[in-house]
Amino acid sequence: MSQAAFAADPPSGLSHQLEPGYMTSFIQLIELFTPSECEQIIYLNQPVSQAQVVANKSENEDELHLTMRNTKLKNVPRLTSNRWIYERVIAQVREVNARYYGFLLQQLTDFQVLEYENTGFYDTHLDIGTGDASRRKLSLVMFLTPRDEYDGGELILKPNFPLLSQTQGSAVIFPSYIPHQIKPVTRGVRHTMVTWVIGPCFK
Repeated sequence: MSQAAFAADPPSGLSHQLEPGYMTSFIQLIELFTPSECEQIIYLNQPVSQAQVVANKSENEDELHLTMRNTKLKNVPRLTSNRWIYERVIAQVREVNARYYGFLLQQLTDFQVLEYENTGFYDTHLDIGTGDASRRKLSLVMFLTPRDEYDGGELILKPNFPLLSQTQGSAVIFPSYIPHQIKPVTRGVRHTMVTWVIGPCFK
């Protein structure tokens, strides 16, 4: 897994900055990217593949479960031309983590642009899992498509979070252990960019 370096040490005196309930809170960022920047990210010239949710059927056989997720993706490589994207996000994550979460963080994983066409969805899941995914602490979802260009596709944090704004250029940050889903898109195409911030075990 490719990763971008991330500051691991929180500032001193951090504890007084944390707000009640921070372990189960989300943070919404407004105007992280401009509409023209969102377009630039959407149309990055990279190969597109089908995102996979794989369950083991046997020791040597896997099955692709489109009943759990129907999403296309392309990676955002850490090229010089894409450095501004990573720097923008890293700066915001550092600030949010210092103010709200105080997690010990190490690295930011490579970005993925996700495409949800008509009927595209992702059923309820956690971003934290096994293997490399076991180190995920914060999840970021950045909304790239104007909200009036698609219906459905809501990001739902569970069990009882308020409905999130998906304004173009905005983003949401939340702990990777919070269950969430993407409701089916019923009109148009929805693009987001996602990444995870990883770190050592919670203590």
